[in-house]
Amino acid sequence: MKNKFIKVMVAMLLLYGGVVFADTPIEPDAIISPEFQNHKGAMEDAVLLVRTRGWRCDSISGFASMTFSRGFHLYCNKYSYEYDIEDKGGKWTATLK
Repeated sequence: MKNKFIKVMVAMLLLYGGVVFADTPIEPDAIISPEFQNHKGAMEDAVLLVRTRGWRCDSISGFASMTFSRGFHLYCNKYSYEYDIEDKGGKWTATLK
């Protein structure tokens, strides 16, 4: 699953080449699921997907897998923004909550 997610994110980067891709800081008190503690790439991919939609994510407040569906919860800017990153029919989507 992670491998496919990364491939989709690379394709998004190629399609949306005008999007600024930078190392998004993780806030000191961020709550990150244990499976992502050493995998910042997955979080950066999620941030990139959010930014391609024109939404903001200047810092990561939290990142966790969804419990009942295939996807992730991304929290940004001191929990000001919450996004759901989901696999819908093989296509990764971002939704502002």
